[in-house]
Amino acid sequence: FITPIENSHNNLLDTFEKNVRDRVMITVYGYPALFRMRFMLPESYEFMYFWDKKEMPFKVLSNPDGSFVMSENPFSIVDKAAGLKKEGFKRILIDFSRTKVTRAETKLVMTSLVKQQPVPESDRFNWKDGFYNPEKMEAYKAAAERDEMERAYARSQNRQPNGKGRPARDNRGRSGKNNYGRKGANRGGRR
Repeated sequence: FITPIENSHNNLLDTFEKNVRDRVMITVYGYPALFRMRFMLPESYEFMYFWDKKEMPFKVLSNPDGSFVMSENPFSIVDKAAGLKKEGFKRILIDFSRTKVTRAETKLVMTSLVKQQPVPESDRFNWKDGFYNPEKMEAYKAAAERDEMERAYARSQNRQPNGKGRPARDNRGRSGKNNYGRKGANRGGRR
């Protein structure tokens, strides 16, 4: 088995019994594809790097097999490999695919692995929490239920929700018309 990068330590321990952990391969270094497209980008796309709102750099790799968007910084948990080995996970994967590897980078990764130190300028990607976090999912579910209750209440009161936790007031008078145009209804208007 090769585990996904979007994982957590607790999930690994819960998923694999001790008797099968020696057959599990954990990716400890790589450049994961954040997005995949099943086509080669047109030649008019003459850029390889772009930045998001937070000025985080990303790179694009395009070939006949498809196109990939990857983080400029690699994913790395090489400093955790020794601890994983103690728990029975004896196989690790260092993934240099989709990137040009330099001798210096190889040496840096291997030194970090031996010394159990984080690789400089690397990222944990989603290792800490994983994609699925039960607490976050419950919070999202509770927020969605609360929003739906507010919308239902607003509909029952014939009001529009204002997004602040309670329905907006209806500015129409008893006649059903808004009071903004009537004389005396505006505070600053003539009387």
